[in-house]
Amino acid sequence: MVKCFYNCTLYPPSLPDIECLRYGLKRSYAFMEGAIPEFDWRKYCESTMRVPVDVKTGNRRDGLSWDDFGRALKEGFELTWRSPESGCRSCEASGGFCGFGNGPNQKPFCFCNDGKRYDVCSDKGDVTLAFEPDFIAI
Repeated sequence: MVKCFYNCTLYPPSLPDIECLRYGLKRSYAFMEGAIPEFDWRKYCESTMRVPVDVKTGNRRDGLSWDDFGRALKEGFELTWRSPESGCRSCEASGGFCGFGNGPNQKPFCFCNDGKRYDVCSDKGDVTLAFEPDFIAI
């Protein structure tokens, strides 16, 4: 498994970051699970993600090299989403896209062609996606 940390506002300066994901002073990182440097990543990074990737890094403790990360991306990997609530199924069945807030125990909401709802779309039709700073849409 690879653990990714995105948009970190504070980070160990000696660790190599993912250059193409730099955003101002924010940095992003990827490490093999079990080889994550000790640091409060959850406190200083906007989001984290675990990805099943078969990459051999030997005894490296400083994260993935560009070659390792690039090879994993070229070979591809499976990413699955497991919704903690069944609300997504009814949203998607009504023609919407399911989303969650960026926090613990968030209820799902539904992006519909007439806006964001907390249940299902009232009618099927085209959906317009909007980006807001505090959600993940599927």
